[in-house]
Amino acid sequence: MPPLVLVPRFLARTMDARTAIAFLTLGLVIAPVFLPGAEAATLPGLGVNDGGLAEMKAAGGSPSFSAFWVGKWTAGSGWGALDNALQHARATGVTPVVLWYYWGNDGSPTCVQYGCNGKSRTEWNAMTSTLASHLRTQMAGATSYVVLENEFNKNGITGTYAPTFDGYLEANARTLHGAAGVKVVLGYGSWGEADWHKFPRAIAASDVIGFQLMRASTRDSEASYRGAADKIASELSFIKTLAPGKKAFLYDLALASYSGTYWANVQKDTISSILARRGEYGSNGLAGIVYRGTRDDPNMNTKDWYGAAEVTWGLKTSTGAAKPAWWAWVGAAAGSATTTTPTSGYAPTFTPRSVGNEWWVQVTVGGSGAASVCASINGGSCQALAHQSWGDWAASLHAPAGSRVTFTATSSSGAKVTSGGYAW
Repeated sequence: MPPLVLVPRFLARTMDARTAIAFLTLGLVIAPVFLPGAEAATLPGLGVNDGGLAEMKAAGGSPSFSAFWVGKWTAGSGWGALDNALQHARATGVTPVVLWYYWGNDGSPTCVQYGCNGKSRTEWNAMTSTLASHLRTQMAGATSYVVLENEFNKNGITGTYAPTFDGYLEANARTLHGAAGVKVVLGYGSWGEADWHKFPRAIAASDVIGFQLMRASTRDSEASYRGAADKIASELSFIKTLAPGKKAFLYDLALASYSGTYWANVQKDTISSILARRGEYGSNGLAGIVYRGTRDDPNMNTKDWYGAAEVTWGLKTSTGAAKPAWWAWVGAAAGSATTTTPTSGYAPTFTPRSVGNEWWVQVTVGGSGAASVCASINGGSCQALAHQSWGDWAASLHAPAGSRVTFTATSSSGAKVTSGGYAW
């Protein structure tokens, strides 16, 4: 697929149901399979933060994108970290996504116009030029994405000041386009959609329309949290009317596990429901999804909007212990449901639970229920798994380190769905 683009408040929403898709490796389509009468769809690429690339690859994934944040702090810390991230992306074979987050929570008409907290429009413009220079040098024309001032539509920016800020965004988009290969993603925060049209010059100057999606129990009801997949669909529908012909990009997906096991499972369920609709999203213009961070960050600012939940966005804990959501994301990394009959409507999800245990193969099969499940190791025969009392399917099978395990679930009506391969 084309390398389009997926992370904060930094420190601080139709695919034809008949389409059968042979899946992807975290954003890269391996081998689409089309059944008679089906329509092709481009699955949105998936990405993680630059620091999470190694972990995703170790789990068998092959990310399409890696995200790296640049902001006011870069003026003090230097541009070396960005250069390293761009070099890492090229060496790893992924497309870098730079989140250019200068104004952050300070962004307001007064601050932008007159400066505040050591920030100024002059420095913003100068740093944008410097960013373009580093992209030009490090990427040498290869594709990169820059999210231009993510979450800019807040603190009064969308009021009478909108035409002025629109011009500033347009100018910086043109500066970034001075580096060959740069694609500008206009960085809307996912609120106030009625005001998004107030930035027509920036929309025209951008290649992609970006949006974010964050959910946490400290601010959202469980219904709103679990409704994140519907919100993505809604945003995509809106963007099609806002900027016809332009792709959309979910540049910051962040779902908190705060607090406890229950919400960790809500996090996993919600990520699974989002990933299950990638075909639909892709057919409606979504180019990519980047998840905010592989691990929790205890240094996140708990005074930001989501409070204590700000430190629990990760798919793993800060020490690297996998949350249930990790396996949902790895499932997409290594591939999920591949084939089924056009009319069956059977679409289970597969979440392996025993990766690394060479004598035990266990998987959670989500969805409407499976009558039987089997596992194939390195292309061998599919061996039956027993339905355990706690709900998973498992058996004592030998899957040595480095094996590739696939699962096949069969519904009570006989419809079969085979997962992608998981690195054991």
